[in-house]
Amino acid sequence: MISLDTKQMAAIIEGMAKKIEAEKDFLTQLDNEIGDGDHGINMARGFAAVEKKLPSLRDGDIGSLLKGVGMQLVSTVGGASGPLYGTAFMKAGMACKGLTELDGPAFVKAMEAAVDGIK
Repeated sequence: MISLDTKQMAAIIEGMAKKIEAEKDFLTQLDNEIGDGDHGINMARGFAAVEKKLPSLRDGDIGSLLKGVGMQLVSTVGGASGPLYGTAFMKAGMACKGLTELDGPAFVKAMEAAVDGIK
Protein backbone atom coordinates (compact mmCIF):
# COMPACT_ATOMS: atom_id res chain seq x y z
CA MET A 1 0.00 0.00 0.00
CA ILE A 2 1.28 3.46 -0.88
CA SER A 3 1.49 6.08 1.84
CA LEU A 4 2.96 9.55 2.30
CA ASP A 5 4.79 10.99 5.26
CA THR A 6 4.66 14.62 6.39
CA LYS A 7 7.72 15.68 4.40
CA GLN A 8 6.30 14.15 1.22
CA MET A 9 2.96 15.88 1.82
CA ALA A 10 4.80 19.17 2.32
CA ALA A 11 6.60 18.63 -0.99
CA ILE A 12 3.25 18.06 -2.73
CA ILE A 13 1.87 21.28 -1.27
CA GLU A 14 5.03 23.10 -2.35
CA GLY A 15 4.43 21.76 -5.87
CA MET A 16 0.86 23.05 -5.72
CA ALA A 17 2.17 26.49 -4.77
CA LYS A 18 4.58 26.52 -7.70
CA LYS A 19 1.86 25.42 -10.14
CA ILE A 20 -0.55 28.08 -8.88
CA GLU A 21 2.16 30.73 -9.27
CA ALA A 22 2.88 29.51 -12.81
CA GLU A 23 -0.83 29.55 -13.71
CA LYS A 24 -1.95 32.68 -11.83
CA ASP A 25 -2.53 34.67 -15.02
CA PHE A 26 -4.67 31.89 -16.47
CA LEU A 27 -6.67 31.58 -13.24
CA THR A 28 -7.18 35.34 -13.24
CA GLN A 29 -8.27 35.25 -16.88
CA LEU A 30 -10.87 32.59 -16.05
CA ASP A 31 -12.08 34.67 -13.12
CA ASN A 32 -12.43 37.71 -15.41
CA GLU A 33 -15.15 35.79 -17.24
CA ILE A 34 -17.26 35.00 -14.17
CA GLY A 35 -15.99 37.09 -11.27
CA ASP A 36 -13.86 40.04 -10.32
CA GLY A 37 -10.62 38.87 -11.92
CA ASP A 38 -8.47 38.37 -8.86
CA HIS A 39 -8.55 34.63 -8.21
CA GLY A 40 -5.11 33.80 -9.61
CA ILE A 41 -3.49 36.74 -7.86
CA ASN A 42 -5.13 35.88 -4.53
CA MET A 43 -4.33 32.17 -4.72
CA ALA A 44 -0.71 32.87 -5.70
CA ARG A 45 -0.34 35.26 -2.76
CA GLY A 46 -1.86 32.71 -0.39
CA PHE A 47 0.27 29.81 -1.55
CA ALA A 48 3.41 31.98 -1.48
CA ALA A 49 2.64 32.53 2.21
CA VAL A 50 2.09 28.78 2.60
CA GLU A 51 5.51 28.10 1.04
CA LYS A 52 7.15 30.38 3.61
CA LYS A 53 5.35 28.57 6.43
CA LEU A 54 6.10 25.01 5.21
CA PRO A 55 9.55 24.67 6.84
CA SER A 56 7.96 25.08 10.27
CA LEU A 57 5.31 22.44 9.47
CA ARG A 58 7.44 19.68 7.87
CA ASP A 59 8.49 18.00 11.10
CA GLY A 60 5.04 17.65 12.67
CA ASP A 61 2.21 15.31 11.86
CA ILE A 62 0.19 15.47 8.64
CA GLY A 63 -2.84 16.85 10.46
CA SER A 64 -0.84 19.81 11.78
CA LEU A 65 0.65 20.41 8.34
CA LEU A 66 -2.73 20.51 6.61
CA LYS A 67 -4.31 22.60 9.35
CA GLY A 68 -1.40 25.07 9.18
CA VAL A 69 -1.80 25.36 5.40
CA GLY A 70 -5.50 26.04 5.85
CA MET A 71 -4.94 28.70 8.48
CA GLN A 72 -2.39 30.41 6.26
CA LEU A 73 -4.82 30.42 3.31
CA VAL A 74 -7.67 31.82 5.41
CA SER A 75 -5.45 34.66 6.59
CA THR A 76 -3.89 35.57 3.22
CA VAL A 77 -6.31 34.73 0.37
CA GLY A 78 -9.01 37.31 -0.21
CA GLY A 79 -12.61 36.89 -1.22
CA ALA A 80 -14.48 33.64 -0.83
CA SER A 81 -11.50 31.52 -1.89
CA GLY A 82 -9.56 31.97 1.35
CA PRO A 83 -12.30 30.61 3.60
CA LEU A 84 -13.22 27.85 1.12
CA TYR A 85 -9.74 26.49 0.44
CA GLY A 86 -8.61 27.21 3.99
CA THR A 87 -11.55 25.34 5.47
CA ALA A 88 -10.92 22.39 3.15
CA PHE A 89 -7.31 22.11 4.33
CA MET A 90 -8.18 22.65 8.00
CA LYS A 91 -10.92 20.01 7.98
CA ALA A 92 -8.62 17.57 6.17
CA GLY A 93 -6.03 18.32 8.84
CA MET A 94 -8.48 17.57 11.61
CA ALA A 95 -9.25 14.22 9.97
CA CYS A 96 -5.50 13.46 9.92
CA LYS A 97 -4.72 14.62 13.45
CA GLY A 98 -1.69 12.79 14.81
CA LEU A 99 -0.99 10.85 11.60
CA THR A 100 2.62 10.63 10.42
CA GLU A 101 1.67 8.46 7.42
CA LEU A 102 -1.23 9.03 5.04
CA ASP A 103 -2.48 5.90 3.30
CA GLY A 104 -5.41 5.48 0.90
CA PRO A 105 -8.19 5.13 3.49
CA ALA A 106 -6.86 8.09 5.52
CA PHE A 107 -6.65 10.17 2.33
CA VAL A 108 -10.29 9.38 1.52
CA LYS A 109 -11.31 10.33 5.06
CA ALA A 110 -9.39 13.62 4.75
CA MET A 111 -11.01 14.45 1.41
CA GLU A 112 -14.48 13.67 2.74
CA ALA A 113 -13.82 15.99 5.68
CA ALA A 114 -12.59 18.71 3.30
CA VAL A 115 -15.72 18.45 1.15
CA ASP A 116 -17.98 18.46 4.21
CA GLY A 117 -16.20 21.60 5.43
CA ILE A 118 -16.79 23.38 2.16
CA LYS A 119 -20.45 22.37 2.17
